[in-house]
Amino acid sequence: MERRQIINEVYLGCQDSCLAVRREQLRSDDLERSIEVLKRQLRESKKKIKRFESIQEYIKNELKDETIDEFFKVFEEIVESNMPIFNSIRDKVSSFEKIEAVFLHSKEELYDLWFIIEENDFDLKHKISEIFCEIVENYDSLVFDIMVMTVDDINIEKLREERYKTIYIKN
Repeated sequence: MERRQIINEVYLGCQDSCLAVRREQLRSDDLERSIEVLKRQLRESKKKIKRFESIQEYIKNELKDETIDEFFKVFEEIVESNMPIFNSIRDKVSSFEKIEAVFLHSKEELYDLWFIIEENDFDLKHKISEIFCEIVENYDSLVFDIMVMTVDDINIEKLREERYKTIYIKN
């Protein structure tokens, strides 16, 4: 009986050792797969960096400063036109037929909102002040100033040419 018990213990010990070896093999396989994935990601990143560097080099060598400035101006307009605050203002003012345009001008940390209306209208000015209060509440981390003018008081095209951001223009 003693011999059988020794054999069983040896067998169980081998079985445990085999299980431990299999587990280590699985861990090793997982590690090798992870290493391969990381190597592939590194190669792809290097390719993207090379493509970016070639585009950057092309821009630097081939394009004139004016073209680059125009590109970044258009890019900035696209990005800013999709900003939540712009969309929020656009949504609110588009329902008022007598609002001709809304412009934004920023000076350091102060934002001037210019509402251009068809004619002096007390009720419309009151509605604009309500819109302004909503904007101030929703974007309380920003500092705003408001200006309401009639189309007779300001040249809209001149504002568009200067560094004023066009938020809304009536069609």
